[in-house]
Amino acid sequence: MKKNILLLVSCIVVFSSCNEDDNVFDAFETEKAPVILFDKIPELFFDLIERETAAFEVTLVDPYNTVEKYSLSVYHTLENGEVLAFENYLSIDNFPYELSIQLSDVAEKLGLTLSEIEPFKDFQFISTITGKNGITYIGKSYDYNSPGDLEEKEGVLVYVGDLSQEGSFDSELISKPELKGAINFTVQTYFSPPPIFRFTSFEEPFVGAERYCNDGHTLTENADLINKPGEPAVDWVAQGDSVDDEIGFDTVFIDEGDSGFLCEIIGVQSDTDHAQRWPHGKQGWHAEDMDGRLRTTFDRVEIPAEHPQTGIRLDIFLNNTSYEGTDLLHIYVDIERDGGVERIDLINIGPDAMEELSDGERWVTIDSGLLEGVRAYTATVDFISSSNSEAFYMDYLLIYLQDPKKVVF
Repeated sequence: MKKNILLLVSCIVVFSSCNEDDNVFDAFETEKAPVILFDKIPELFFDLIERETAAFEVTLVDPYNTVEKYSLSVYHTLENGEVLAFENYLSIDNFPYELSIQLSDVAEKLGLTLSEIEPFKDFQFISTITGKNGITYIGKSYDYNSPGDLEEKEGVLVYVGDLSQEGSFDSELISKPELKGAINFTVQTYFSPPPIFRFTSFEEPFVGAERYCNDGHTLTENADLINKPGEPAVDWVAQGDSVDDEIGFDTVFIDEGDSGFLCEIIGVQSDTDHAQRWPHGKQGWHAEDMDGRLRTTFDRVEIPAEHPQTGIRLDIFLNNTSYEGTDLLHIYVDIERDGGVERIDLINIGPDAMEELSDGERWVTIDSGLLEGVRAYTATVDFISSSNSEAFYMDYLLIYLQDPKKVVF
C-alpha cells in the first residue's frame, strides 16, 4: 500500500523544543536544517470584502540563520478537479521578511479573474528552502511504496524510521498555524462580516451527545422539540439583547406524512463531519434524516430607528449527495416596517436545486443585502430530509448594519 510522509522542514513540537539551540533534525542526529517560521499565528484568509486589496500578511523569520533562499509555489483546485499551479511564485533571501501576498496578484498568476473567486476557496502555498549548507528541502508530501524508498534522494532528507507508525508525520501536523510552520500553508477566501447588530454562531448552547432522540416514540404529529439532558440543544433562550448575546431560537418538528425520526443528528453540534469546519467559532447547527420538516425559528430582533439600513445573512452547507422527493430547504425572514410585515425568501429550493448547490461541497453565504426602514427581523429555517445521507449545516446568522465600506453583496 502506498504511504505518505511529509518531508521534514519545519519544527515539530512533538520531537523538538524548537528553541535557538535545537530543532527537529537534532532528534535524528542530522545537521541543523533550514527553518522558516511565521513570527506569530497568522490569520490565513483573503478577505473578499475588498477583492482588489485583499492580502495575506505575516513576517517570516529565520531563527537559526540557516536559510539561503526561501521560495513559495501556489496551487488552487477548481471545482472540476483541475489544479492550477504557479511555481516559484516568490523567492526571498533576506530575513526577517514582511510577506504580503496579494489576492489580485495570485489570481493573475493562476489565470483567474477576481470576480470569479468565491468565498471558502483554498490557495495552497508550498515552500522550497535552500540552506546555507547547500541542501534544498521541499515542503510537500513524498509518496513511497516500500521501506527501501525511504532514504536521502536528490538532496531531500526524509525520515527513516518505524514504518508501522503510519500517520506520525502527516502534513496536517506541521502545517498547523499554531506550530508557526511556514513550510506548507493554505490561505482561504472569505467575507469578513459587516458591522454586527445581533448574531448567533451557536457557541452558547450546549452540544451534548451527537444524536437527539424522540424518547423511543416516532413523531407523527407536530411537536415542539425541547432540550434534554446530555443531548444536543434544539432550543436556546437568549441571555440578553446586546451585540454580545447570541440570538435565541426554537425548533419544531412538523409531520409531512413520513415516519418521523427516532434518534438523529439534530441540533447544535461541534463536529462538522461532511462540512469539515465551521465558518465561525467551534459549533454550529446540523440536521439530517428527520423524515419530516424541521423548523427552526429565531427570536424577533428589533431594530432602532437610528439604523435606517440593515440586512441579514447566514452561512449554509449541504453535503454532496442525491436529494429527492419532498426534500426542501427554505430560509425566509419576516421583516417589519412601518407599513406592516413582509416575508422575504433568502433561499427556497427543492431536491434538484439542493443537489446542484451541494455539488460544490462548500459553505455558501446567503444574504438579503441592505434593506431600508426595517424595524424588526424574525428568521426561520425549514429543512425537509428523508435520508441519512442528506445533511444540512448552518452557522453565523448575522443581522448587520450599513457597512461603511459600502460593499454590495
